[in-house]
Amino acid sequence: MPGCAIAVDGTPESERAVEWACANAALCGDELLLITIGTGPHPDGTRPGWLTDLAAQTRERNGAPRRVRVEARTGRAVPRILEVARHASLLVLGSRGHRALHDAVLGSVALEVATRSPCPAVVVRGAAEQVRRETVVAGVDGSVHGDRALEFACEAAEALRCDVVAVQAAPDSAFITGPFEHPDREELVERAERALAEAVAGFAPDHPDVAVRRLTSSMDPISALTEATSGARLLVVGRRGSGGFSEALLGSVSRGVLHRAACPVAVVPLEGARPGRSG
Repeated sequence: MPGCAIAVDGTPESERAVEWACANAALCGDELLLITIGTGPHPDGTRPGWLTDLAAQTRERNGAPRRVRVEARTGRAVPRILEVARHASLLVLGSRGHRALHDAVLGSVALEVATRSPCPAVVVRGAAEQVRRETVVAGVDGSVHGDRALEFACEAAEALRCDVVAVQAAPDSAFITGPFEHPDREELVERAERALAEAVAGFAPDHPDVAVRRLTSSMDPISALTEATSGARLLVVGRRGSGGFSEALLGSVSRGVLHRAACPVAVVPLEGARPGRSG
């Protein structure tokens, strides 16, 4: 089983995904699989020349996992990538590209893969120099999916030896205009602060070496998370949630952060492999 699978297509964006995986090798286990999807047949034993070159360059990178494999498959991009994800502990995609991964994040492929992957999926956004920052941001919302995001963020921060910023936004309903009476904003923020403190306290015993800073925001969830990602190494959100991050699966928050976050975004399912573990 590959520790980390990267969907690549020969674009600078997919090469940036490889760079992120190498810079964060502690999350990727011992093996890296570079997978490309094409619509035409690949003769047995052959693969695109650029993929072979990329594999060689990856093996030479500092921090690259001990084993780097390459694989060329044919068919539709989303089903083939999801097949690979079933056997990986982490899946990584570039923010956009062409060929099989055309318009990844701003189109359908990366969004669909990230929100359906059976393992945590990272969509690499931002400039290359942003992969080495020392903060992991987690979106927390009081749901089990928000708890899973915080758990993954703590495990990732532990592996990467960096800090966590746990972000709790006020509920979505507070931002919906209409004739109905809304709860007091200060009361909403106080509730969010209590919920966030309880969530962080629940994970502290298992991660005593990880410093977690709490951030409660009165902004809408997408804005709160986007602002928190400035200079961050990774943003982690649950696949779906309630409260501040409701409808994260194929909903507005996941779409919003995948489009707007200033750093790579990890979308984690409720169940799945832990960072750095494979096999």
